[in-house]
Amino acid sequence: MNQRPHFILCLGLLLCLTFLNVEAGYGQDRASPSKSRFLRWSYQDAADWVKATDRKRLVRTAAGLAVLIPLSFLDEEVSEAAKDWDSGLFGDFLNGSNEAGSLRAPLIPAGLFLVSLAIDDARFQDAAFTSLQAIIYTNVISFTVKTIIGRARPEDGKGAHHFAPFSELDASFPSGHTATAFSLLSPWVFYYPHVVTYGLLVIAGGAAVARLQRQKHWLTDVLAGGTLGVSMAYWLSRKHQGRLSNMSVAPKHWLTDVLAGGTLGVSMVYWLSRKHQERLSNMSVAPTVGPDAVGLTMQLTF
Repeated sequence: MNQRPHFILCLGLLLCLTFLNVEAGYGQDRASPSKSRFLRWSYQDAADWVKATDRKRLVRTAAGLAVLIPLSFLDEEVSEAAKDWDSGLFGDFLNGSNEAGSLRAPLIPAGLFLVSLAIDDARFQDAAFTSLQAIIYTNVISFTVKTIIGRARPEDGKGAHHFAPFSELDASFPSGHTATAFSLLSPWVFYYPHVVTYGLLVIAGGAAVARLQRQKHWLTDVLAGGTLGVSMAYWLSRKHQGRLSNMSVAPKHWLTDVLAGGTLGVSMVYWLSRKHQERLSNMSVAPTVGPDAVGLTMQLTF
């Protein structure tokens, strides 16, 4: 199936966001800040992210990994069930959503950023740049972790607990495809909290499910990748927005809206998946947003 129509549709959808009248916009006196900020962000943000790696971040990372370890024992069951999720309209949706994490995905924010430079809309410029930057940073981290962990993919037939550290450059954990999709689309939710942008999370969730269906990743791979992508997008968006004194870094009212929209998006993707395989009826997945972190929460009923 030709994925280009889905790719162009996603690009067009994001372009429309600049014309939405939503709150949390820049003040009139900040309509055209210096474009040199993008150069500063290009080299300062990476250093700032490293400096921000404190004890709390390390503890949260360790806690997340601790949660994924027991969940990994469900990986093979979920992977087997996911093989049957490629039929009908849901299969078409997965094929389209998969493009959000493809190698062509960075072309979307790159193109939007070029277009934004000709538009006197600083928020649109910042959202496009943050989206592209989040993809780059996320993939650097993802590639590094992949190489260190060296986990086998489902299609390799070696099982969910086969690891060969430093022997695979494109290993399974975490899912770089899922991380790319969430880092691409999440900044638009943080910059443009609106019912339309919440729908972008459905596309990102679809990309994650598509990786399961195609036997490219395990469940814990996509959970880790999604968390990485959203977290990086949130950190960069908050940092860039915080540079403007007239824009609150994380207003509670729209942060709650993001949580609600994200829950709706991922829940819809999961419900469609469960409809194809009843064995997963005891599992629920939803994004969570807190004061210092963004992630995914999974609940199992035994």
